Amino acid sequence: MLTTKRLILSVILIFLSWFSITWAFWGAESDGTTGASFLKIGAGARAIGMGGAFVAVSDDATSSYWNPAGLCQLRQQEITFTHSEWLQDVKYEYLGYGLPLGKRSSLGFGFIYLHMGTIPGYDREGNSTSAFKAYDSAILLSLSQELKHNLSLGIGFKWIKEQLEQEGSQSFAFDVGCLWSLKNFSVGLVVNNLGTPVKFVQEEFVLPSKVSLGLSYCTLGNRLTLAGDIDFPNDGEPILKQGVEYCYQGSLFLRGGYQYRPDQGMEEKTELSLGGGLRIFDCDLNYTYSPDYGAGNVHYFSVSYRFGSKR
Repeated sequence: MLTTKRLILSVILIFLSWFSITWAFWGAESDGTTGASFLKIGAGARAIGMGGAFVAVSDDATSSYWNPAGLCQLRQQEITFTHSEWLQDVKYEYLGYGLPLGKRSSLGFGFIYLHMGTIPGYDREGNSTSAFKAYDSAILLSLSQELKHNLSLGIGFKWIKEQLEQEGSQSFAFDVGCLWSLKNFSVGLVVNNLGTPVKFVQEEFVLPSKVSLGLSYCTLGNRLTLAGDIDFPNDGEPILKQGVEYCYQGSLFLRGGYQYRPDQGMEEKTELSLGGGLRIFDCDLNYTYSPDYGAGNVHYFSVSYRFGSKR
C-alpha cells in the first residue's frame, strides 16, 4: 500500500514538474509562431463531434492522438480510419490501431496524412512553371500501462515530416499522459508535441505543444457522457472545450460540442460541432459536421472495427 501511494505521488510530482517546465517555455512564444500546424487537427469524427473534449474519455483507437494513457481502456483490438474534407482540395486522413497486451498494457499506432491537390508553380517574375504537390505526415507509436487504483500512464512518440516541392523537414516529438478513473468520473492530463523544431531551409519553428487537462462524467447507466477539456497551447490563449455524447440502446449515438477561444487575443470565437454514429455489431460509423471550424465548414467521416478476443 505504501509503495502504491509513493508511486501515485511520484506520478503527480512528475506531471507538475512537466507542466511547470513546459509552461515556462509558453511565455517565450507568440501567436502563429509554431510549425507543423496539421498536428492541431483532431483525430476521429467521434472526438471532434464532442468538441475535441476527449482527454479524459480516450477509450478507442484514436487515443494515440488524444491521450496515450487511454489505450488501456481498450478491451479488444481496434482499427479506425478518419477522412476529412477541408478547404478546396485539402484532405485529412487518420489511421489508428489499438492492441491490448495482456491485462494491464496496450500498444497504439497512428498515421496522420494531410495532403492537397496539385499547386500551380510560378517563378520570381510571375511566369507559370511546372505544378507541384505538398503534404504533411506523422507516424505515432504509443504504449500505455495500467497501474493500481484505476490509474493509467501512457507515452507516445511521433516522427513528423513536411514536404513542399523539393524542400522537406523532419522532426521528432513525444506525448505523455495519465488517466485516473473513479466509478463514473475520469480525469486526464496530457502533454503533447514536445520535441525538435521544424526547419525549412533557414527558417525554424517550434512544434505546437500544449498541456491539456480533461474531465468526464458518465451517467444514465453510461448512456450519457459529459466531457470538458482546457488546453494551454504554446502559440495562443487557453482553449476551452466541452462535449456531450448520448447512446440510445447501445447502437445509436448523438454528439455535440464546442470550442471557445480568443482569436489571437483580439476577439472571442466559438467553434461548434454536431455529429452522430451508428454501431452495427463490432463496426462503428461516425460523422461530424463543424460549421466554420477555423477554416470553413468541415466534414469528418470515421469507420472503426473491433476484433479479436476480449481481455
